[in-house]
Amino acid sequence: MTVPLDVNITPGTPGAFGGYVSNVPGGGGARVRFVDPDLNAAAAGFLVQDVITSVDGQPVTSPASLNAALASKRAGATVAVDIRRNNTPMTLQYTIDQ
Repeated sequence: MTVPLDVNITPGTPGAFGGYVSNVPGGGGARVRFVDPDLNAAAAGFLVQDVITSVDGQPVTSPASLNAALASKRAGATVAVDIRRNNTPMTLQYTIDQ
């Protein structure tokens, strides 16, 4: 017996970072330059000068790789983001902005 299966996939909105980032020399991540105080990045605790090094275990080596990592997730999803703040590693829980 064969049973038909219908699957409806809603793509959703690709995620983005709620601020601005710049390159870190040598591909060492994405340095936070601005955090919009009204978006989730501020609520997650990102500060200016933090260096983002990974998103959900995916390495971040530049602003482009950060954008790619977030675009592969959906806005509203919560992910672990590894950062360096004053040379101290830490992890923030970030609900991805639109």
